[in-house]
Amino acid sequence: MQGLKSERMWKVIYVKSRTEKKVAEMLSKEKIENFLPLVKSKRRWSDRIKTVESPLFNGYVFVQADEKTRFWVLNLPNVVKFIKYNGEDALINNELIEAMRSAIALGKELWSMEENDKNVQVGENVRVLAGPFNGQFGQVISLANKNYVRVHVSIVNQYVCIKINKNYLEVQNG
Repeated sequence: MQGLKSERMWKVIYVKSRTEKKVAEMLSKEKIENFLPLVKSKRRWSDRIKTVESPLFNGYVFVQADEKTRFWVLNLPNVVKFIKYNGEDALINNELIEAMRSAIALGKELWSMEENDKNVQVGENVRVLAGPFNGQFGQVISLANKNYVRVHVSIVNQYVCIKINKNYLEVQNG
């Protein structure tokens, strides 16, 4: 793939449970570029309902880190490890990070979904033709209503579900 070398790539760090925001704050303080996708949801307590922001991917923070920065990041409190793929640090292309940023900024409906979630019904493989996830591939998992479908896109062995007009999808053969 020729274009990937010049394209900015992100690494993924795995952090201790419920420390994603703290780690992202520490990285930002040290001027290390990072991205923690947060989604809003309503939580009910016995006396109230509150809107809270929680990580889209529990335990993961995306980071720009060269070798020198990588060592420093690994020594931060609550950082467990860099996620590996084929023995190397896993890389996420900038296009996908920007798609998530854009979708969140536009208030699009995103949520994380486990691969083996029993509600997932595997359907057609598709490519997104418009919007923040333009060019990404996924698989239709359910109909939200007569005008929309939900598509999941694999990221870090997890899935992001997006609600998108089915006119913006192209069915992939094979």
